[in-house]
Amino acid sequence: MSNELVIVPSDGEGYIPLARTRSGRIFRKHLLNMGNLRHPTTGTTITIDDTFVKKLKKNFDDNVCDIVQIPLANGKNEHTEDPERNIGEVVDIEVNNNKVYAILDVRDATHAHKLGKTYLGASAMMSLDYTDTKTGNKVGPTLLHSCVTNRPYVTGLENYQEIVAAWRNDQDKQR
Repeated sequence: MSNELVIVPSDGEGYIPLARTRSGRIFRKHLLNMGNLRHPTTGTTITIDDTFVKKLKKNFDDNVCDIVQIPLANGKNEHTEDPERNIGEVVDIEVNNNKVYAILDVRDATHAHKLGKTYLGASAMMSLDYTDTKTGNKVGPTLLHSCVTNRPYVTGLENYQEIVAAWRNDQDKQR
């Protein structure tokens, strides 16, 4: 008999989830490019470099901001953290070729099918020096949410890409 343990996810009776699990449609969305970024309010230059991006990713992985939601912009195209406008959760941050991507678990089916079709853009809300509420310490750049908007501040970003689209299409064909 092996001494290895395996945790098998299940929706069946008698099981409880031990952590957040992906439960909606999964998308990748390009949020930032490395380089200089002009702050939308102050006009100061923010340098998005390796140090910034590594800290952003570390803070995400460390759950410094426990819930990184995906709100829809309001009627004035403003960021909002209203839970009624939330359609899912950012479940990961990836860095590839000097670009920062959010991995989105879109759990609201009424909105998921619009991503990349009529919902075209996203805008990152970040704190440049977030206060970790567990320690009271400033921890640097932290993603607070990824807002769905058709008028993002940062432009020229890649479209939404459904990560499991090929698998989903195979499943749909079998039905």
